[in-house]
Amino acid sequence: ILDNILRRTAGDIEFSHHEYHISRKDGSIRVVEAFGSRALRYGRPAILGTIVDITERKRSEEMLSQVTERWERTFDAVPDLIAIIDTDFRIVQANKAMADRLGSTPAECAGQLCYAAVHKSEAPHSLCPHARTLTDCHEHMAEVIEEGLGGYFIVSTSPIYDSAGQLMGSVHVARDITKRKRAETTLNEQLHFLQQLLDSIPIPVYYK
Repeated sequence: ILDNILRRTAGDIEFSHHEYHISRKDGSIRVVEAFGSRALRYGRPAILGTIVDITERKRSEEMLSQVTERWERTFDAVPDLIAIIDTDFRIVQANKAMADRLGSTPAECAGQLCYAAVHKSEAPHSLCPHARTLTDCHEHMAEVIEEGLGGYFIVSTSPIYDSAGQLMGSVHVARDITKRKRAETTLNEQLHFLQQLLDSIPIPVYYK
């Protein structure tokens, strides 16, 4: 490692920074961070080298990366339309289902105003569950017809907080109930037809 530091700080290079995997006598592998910089020692040019063991930090970073990847895969696998929305009504993160309905990608959704992206409006809807959550910090739910998303939805919002307990926004979940609503409409139409049919019969009809 020291030879590498000397080589990497040769010529006009004033500073070097690299990571190395080293094997210890017991066979374990450690990850170290090596820094090298030019210096003067007793008036003569010298190289100042520092080696720091970062094995545990790298393990923590790897674990965090794996947890984050699993969470993102789960987030995108949920069929409900999910978005994290901040206090300024901007989408922080949207899952794949939400992005697909908006004809976009999750990355493209980030930073957009939710009411502009979903409702194509210049201000939040008067019954917006997210706006209500921002007002009272409670969960809210509403059943809506959303043309921008293409159907009927049950929309719920739940408040989320930062580490200091300050409200950051809400988790916005929209569940598509279009098929159920259409089935209910069809059933109600059939019941209405049957009732009209019964009412048109000139003789008494009763159920036993």
